Amino acid sequence: MRHIAYLLLVGNILYLGWNLFQNQSVDDTVAVLPPLPDGVHRLVTLQEHAGNSSSAEVDRIEALTQAEPPSSLGVAACKAFGPFAAKADVKPVTERLVAMGLDPVLRAVDSQVDNGYWIYMPGKGRDAARDIVSQLQAKGDKEYFVGKDHVVALGTFDGIERAQVRMDELRKMGFEAVLEQRFKTRQAFWLEMPASQASSEVLSMLGDEYPGLEAHTLSCR
Repeated sequence: MRHIAYLLLVGNILYLGWNLFQNQSVDDTVAVLPPLPDGVHRLVTLQEHAGNSSSAEVDRIEALTQAEPPSSLGVAACKAFGPFAAKADVKPVTERLVAMGLDPVLRAVDSQVDNGYWIYMPGKGRDAARDIVSQLQAKGDKEYFVGKDHVVALGTFDGIERAQVRMDELRKMGFEAVLEQRFKTRQAFWLEMPASQASSEVLSMLGDEYPGLEAHTLSCR
């Protein structure tokens, strides 16, 4: 019984010591750490910084943040001049800019451009394509071509008006064809340089000597 009492006493002492250790303040914990080397500052939160700073300093920091928030830090702006249909067309402009002490960069850009319209019957197998061809021949229609995957092409057109006329003809013959706009990939060339280099002198020269040239502002790559 006496041994149990001693064990309980020791247990209470250990528990008391553990609680005292847990309740030790953060400042006391930091105080026992070795000092920081010269030139190294302890990291603090914004709340700590505001609590330890004068109201004037806090106001200055808030004003700076509102004037130029982190999201306002953008990328550098560049000017792009073009488009040029071929590299050979770019050469005299490049030489002219280089002679002015500039260093333009050539960029090739692919874009989708309008390429008219076409009418077709979707491919539904060889037998279906043969049947369509037979019907067209029976009606004396020769404006067709059987292409890949048994698609029956029924004409290509530069403008929508002529395409609509062809669609009306096909409907009268009993065909439910598809009319679609076509596109093709066109490559154009642009000269790009920092907007800071695009002075009024440069813009004036380009406008006078190359009146068809366009200028666009974009983010530098």
